[in-house]
Amino acid sequence: MKMYKITAYCIDFDNDGAELIKNMLENHKYIHMFKFASEEADIGEWKDDNILNFNDTPIEEFEKCFKS
Repeated sequence: MKMYKITAYCIDFDNDGAELIKNMLENHKYIHMFKFASEEADIGEWKDDNILNFNDTPIEEFEKCFKS
């Protein structure tokens, strides 16, 4: 199974702050962005008990998949 790391650059015209923008991106189905950068990682066979399958998984667990 593949996982993708997408980096987005946002301009905060409304001064909403990074946390609100992050929440909007995480919780909305439709996202309109201008530029994306991406990386791919092979995370092996998927199992439902994989640590990446939970909302409270620390970001560091995801980052480990992209360390060379």
